[in-house]
Amino acid sequence: MDTLLKLPSLQKDGQLDRQLLSSISSMMSSRGFPKAGDVDTLLKLPSLQKDGQLDRQLLSSISSICHGKGFPKAGDVDTLLKLPSLQKDGQLDRQLLSSISSMMSSRGFPKAGDVDTLLKLPSLQKDGQLDRQLLSSISSICNGKGFPKAGDVDTLLKLRASRRMASLTGNC
Repeated sequence: MDTLLKLPSLQKDGQLDRQLLSSISSMMSSRGFPKAGDVDTLLKLPSLQKDGQLDRQLLSSISSICHGKGFPKAGDVDTLLKLPSLQKDGQLDRQLLSSISSMMSSRGFPKAGDVDTLLKLPSLQKDGQLDRQLLSSISSICNGKGFPKAGDVDTLLKLRASRRMASLTGNC
């Protein structure tokens, strides 16, 4: 334990960086202590760096996906973060990543095709674009449950529409 808590990569201004430790502990939940080299390797992954510094927001999203799964493979992180469907104006769309990490919390990395299928569901489209507000709501409903099936999203939206109609006509 002392070795982990004194790792230079987990220090900030001479103190233990509790935010980093929280992300590490989330991934290693129920798995025991990580090896010092594995912590350093994770925190130095090029895909988790921004302007030469660890991107804590990305680490938090990855930590959610990997909760209790251990440290991710570098290739899995790269594959997810470079998916064309998660890019906006040449940059990672963090809002989409947040929704994905919510649904995939503790489940591990999704397959690239599954991400693309989810983001292209007709029921999640509005005026030819992904309805981000709806996706955010769906991701909250599906937190830690994985991606919803298209039919489940359609059923939910039909229920929402029928309730809206019922409230407009006073039949609730």
